[in-house]
Amino acid sequence: MNDLQSQSSSSGDSPETSRLYAALQGRLTTLLLAMVVLSGTVTVYLYQQQRYAVQDRDVTKQAVTQLLQGFQQQQKPIMENFLGKLQEYGKTHPNFVPLLTKYGYTGQTATVTAPTPAPGLPQPDPLAPPKQ
Repeated sequence: MNDLQSQSSSSGDSPETSRLYAALQGRLTTLLLAMVVLSGTVTVYLYQQQRYAVQDRDVTKQAVTQLLQGFQQQQKPIMENFLGKLQEYGKTHPNFVPLLTKYGYTGQTATVTAPTPAPGLPQPDPLAPPKQ
């Protein structure tokens, strides 16, 4: 390394320095050309992947639409009927109301209140998260 520095400082533009400079320039040009080719290849690949993703989305959208329509026509009425029966059960059994309330199925059962605990027993905090 010191030989190169001493030669370049003493002789200026020697033939060996010119040769090393030309080799370095050739390598840099080759590297830049390889980077352009690589970035072009990656761009084409990503474009193809984007096209495939759009096609997959369209196919999936059709399948999800069919699945959702099947759910709304067949399973949703069954679930709503079951929920109505649970709410009716909650009207006649006040101990069941906190469970319905916990999972957000209050509906008209909000008017029915749970029985109050006996005097002298500690009352739970209504704002506290449920214990698990």
